[in-house]
Amino acid sequence: MSNVLKSSIFKLLRDRTFHVTLIVGGILAVLISLIYYIIDLSLSTQTNGPIHAMATGSNMLLNSVSPVQNFGIAIPINLINIIVAEFTYGTIRNKVIVGYRKTQVYFGLFIVGLIFSLTLAFFYVGFSVALGCIFGGFNPSGSYTSLVRNLSGAAIAEYIGMAICVYIFITSLALFFATVFRHVGGAITVNILVLIFFMILPIIFLATFSSDEEVRNAANAVKWFDPIFYQSITVNLALASLVAFDQDANFVAGIISPLIYAAIFFFLGMYIFAHRDLK
Repeated sequence: MSNVLKSSIFKLLRDRTFHVTLIVGGILAVLISLIYYIIDLSLSTQTNGPIHAMATGSNMLLNSVSPVQNFGIAIPINLINIIVAEFTYGTIRNKVIVGYRKTQVYFGLFIVGLIFSLTLAFFYVGFSVALGCIFGGFNPSGSYTSLVRNLSGAAIAEYIGMAICVYIFITSLALFFATVFRHVGGAITVNILVLIFFMILPIIFLATFSSDEEVRNAANAVKWFDPIFYQSITVNLALASLVAFDQDANFVAGIISPLIYAAIFFFLGMYIFAHRDLK
């Protein structure tokens, strides 16, 4: 098993897709930071004073984690490409032929996929936050988004923990569809549709309910069923101001929900993979 992981990780580090995605992430982080900085400059001229609202480290942290917006959507897309290529070139079949069990191969794909996802996510988020701090400082109590009342050290740790759980789910989901479809187009399409569905759930609540209390009650229910709930509402000021994650119950939901979905797709995908013929 360790040999499978070592060879897969070594191959990942040398993979051109991995390197290109890192470069694209860096370029996108610079562009978005510059756009936010220009917006801040525009606001500053209108108020005759310095405004640090968009291009700040705190705002970049909250807005760069989403797996559906900005660079985040590129992670599952490229991960699916890498996994499907393993089927196309017969790499997975060869591993089974030499004696590795299918469950070992699937688990190895998940670990490598998780390394891929977390490496890209942390690089993009870290670089974005660094640029935001350069342009406008961190400004923990004045985040443009109001997902938290005060972005303290504990709140930052909670948000990072939630983000890690979300990318565990993203990896499990991408691996599931890649191994089920074994075709790039179909796997990417369905994967994106699922993520978009989870992303728009909070928006539906805003459109359905009229009062803040109704929206808050609905959001407190759906947060247990939407694995990317808090990463989706960071750009939705109206909802983020009502359902901050820096409360114990909300933080627990932000951890448990994506992990449950990750486990479901992982074990379902492993079962299908183990009982399906390799061509």
